[in-house]
Amino acid sequence: VKVEELKDNLIQNNKESSWVPSFVQHNRFGNWLENARDWNVSRNRYWGTPLPIWTDETYTEIKVIGSIEELEKLSGRTGITDIHR
Repeated sequence: VKVEELKDNLIQNNKESSWVPSFVQHNRFGNWLENARDWNVSRNRYWGTPLPIWTDETYTEIKVIGSIEELEKLSGRTGITDIHR
């Protein structure tokens, strides 16, 4: 995500926003914006939300799963309740 291209606009919008509690605007979030750098979207749970994207070993086929029903159909399993396993 090209955050650095948006940084000035994000900082200005933050100044025009009302935060509760107010210290978040200038301290926690404001400091983060001031030091914002470009970053990548990750499937790693530690850093972000897992994405339901599946590929074959050669990356010639890429599939984005849109529902539990679709996952069950493609995997041949039923009764899936946790879509991240």
